[in-house]
Amino acid sequence: MIHSSLRRKLVHETKWSRTYEVEPGYYAYESKFEADDLSVDLSDVSSGWDSWSESEKLDFAKAFQEKARMTAGDEQVLEFLMRHGDASVLSSIANCLTRHPDKAILLPFLLAQLESGSEPKANFLQALGTLGDRSAVPSIEAFHNRLGADIKRAGKELNEWLVLDFFASCAALDKLEGTTIHRDDIKPFLSHPTESIAALAKMWIDGGPPSR
Repeated sequence: MIHSSLRRKLVHETKWSRTYEVEPGYYAYESKFEADDLSVDLSDVSSGWDSWSESEKLDFAKAFQEKARMTAGDEQVLEFLMRHGDASVLSSIANCLTRHPDKAILLPFLLAQLESGSEPKANFLQALGTLGDRSAVPSIEAFHNRLGADIKRAGKELNEWLVLDFFASCAALDKLEGTTIHRDDIKPFLSHPTESIAALAKMWIDGGPPSR
């Protein structure tokens, strides 16, 4: 939940979220599910889903995954999103999915996302690390190796999203294997001439982005 001091200027509000301008060019996002303890039933989501725009679906998913507590009804909503969400929606709820009690359905689902769609995979990799199932290691290793080869081929035309996924795969492997070996794969990027890539490398060396 954002600090009250950040709620200075409300610039955008939807049914599920608010966005505040903290200072010119800087914004703070707030989920009503977290800030207002908003709740929703599966019937509310399923009946409206097909009529919502893509941005409305994504807004709902981003806000919903911020819920502080998951009820049995919320778990049903997550299952609905797993079945009906597009790549952007699924990426948004990836880390939230690890709070679902039925872990047996999560591992194959998350692994399948590594091979589907064009959405960045960092959130799915982070979720696999949180899930903690070591049987995911071979699939993540294969994905990690493909990314490494893609990075070499890209050369100077390196895509930041590709690097982000590579860093996330390193972190997931180290977490699942209980090592820091793959951190060494990230270290060369600390001196990358592109500042944003060097900053990403430092963030992942320091532990990566926070996950709920």
